Formats: sequence, structure tokens, C-alpha cells
Amino acid sequence: MKKADKDISNGLLQMKKIPKQVKEQLKPLIQKLLTKCSSPKALTKKAEWDEIVEIFEVLDTIQALEKSYKIPFPDRKNNWERFYEWCEENGAEFSSIEVQEIKKDYFGSVAKKNIKVYLLLHILFS
Repeated sequence: MKKADKDISNGLLQMKKIPKQVKEQLKPLIQKLLTKCSSPKALTKKAEWDEIVEIFEVLDTIQALEKSYKIPFPDRKNNWERFYEWCEENGAEFSSIEVQEIKKDYFGSVAKKNIKVYLLLHILFS
């Protein structure tokens, strides 16, 4: 068994069961999130941004409620090199982007150089 798999297995054994009261608090939040994320509608840029902010606020609330009950995963910040190696071994080419910590424990892809749209489409669909 790989170390990462063993870490996850150990985490599952240590995971606490979510109490009924917390589940009841989560239900309307998850329903709100599901509704917002599955209702495609044409929005102005400002309305779309406000919607994104609201989605992240709901997610933050859900994460705060679940914090004591989540599986303790290994620190992602220290594992990006291993991830890059795995990507290369599996044929991924990502010389134009890198993963950066955007906010504490939130990571995103950041372009290292200007990527032309036609090139990105070629890469995605080739």
C-alpha cells in the first residue's frame, strides 16, 4: 500500500461521525449550493461575480461545520513536486502553468506566460 493510501485509510479510521444536529444545519446549505450551481442563467458580470462570492460564502460555512469531522489529509502544500512528477509520468505537459497557493489551503493554476486561446484549445482537443 502506498504511503498516501495508508494516510487516507488511517484518516478514515480517525474520522468522527457527524452528529444529527450538524447534518440538519448542513442540509439547507447543501441544497442552496446545489440550486445555485445547477441553475444556468444569463447574468451580468457583476451579478455573476456576486453569485460566485455567495457560493464561496456557503462553501466556507459548510467547511466550518464539517471541520471537526473531515478526514485529515496530508499537507498539499508540500506535495506539489510529487504531483508534477506523476503528471509527467502520465503524459501531462504543463510548462506554461504552475500551482500556487491563492489563499490559505486554497490552490489554483496560474499561467507562467501568456497562453494563446487557440493554443489552449489545440492542447485540450488534440
